[in-house]
Amino acid sequence: MRPPRCGPPVKAVNIRESKKWATDQEFVRAPAGLPLLDEVGKYTGSVSYIVDIHPAAYIGSVVSTVYTRLRAFTRRHNKSERNFDNKWKNLLLRASAYYALTKNSYFWDRVLACVRHRTNRRRISGMIHYFSHKLDDYKWFLYSQCCLQTNWLTFRANRPRDKSSLERSFKHRSPARDSAFDRTRRFEYDAIWACYTSMSGFASF
Repeated sequence: MRPPRCGPPVKAVNIRESKKWATDQEFVRAPAGLPLLDEVGKYTGSVSYIVDIHPAAYIGSVVSTVYTRLRAFTRRHNKSERNFDNKWKNLLLRASAYYALTKNSYFWDRVLACVRHRTNRRRISGMIHYFSHKLDDYKWFLYSQCCLQTNWLTFRANRPRDKSSLERSFKHRSPARDSAFDRTRRFEYDAIWACYTSMSGFASF
């Protein structure tokens, strides 16, 4: 009896080590589990690796890995489409960033169904717009940064844009006791830490 055929090996995770795509601030670091994603980029509830990297690098690595899985799945179903990357790259990265930050399985199942047909790109874009505008302030900040750093997260640039993470303005809900710069830095820190702990289950280690 022949053993079952196995598919081609799949890289478990794409490590994006730089933190500059989101911040230049330092964080407390400790080992945390990178999630095990299935062949279509979906969270499985298991851990693939225990790593000790900057929280911003952790988030970037998860987003990049989800994107890689989704891109491969989309390419398999759109083999005849010319200029695939130019038409799909930004759309797939936006979808991957939203899913990585929220773990919204309903959203991801709909994306997987839609990317099977190239005529659904506009529908996917509308769906991402609808869901992403429901994000809280912290997740919206990280989602926006992912959109700014598409080329780096998709391995089409050697390094993130160094200045993009510092040239921002936010509407803060807290009283304006500190300078706008201090409040922006605090918001940035809190946003990255909140998303990191939510994605990694850091508190469980």
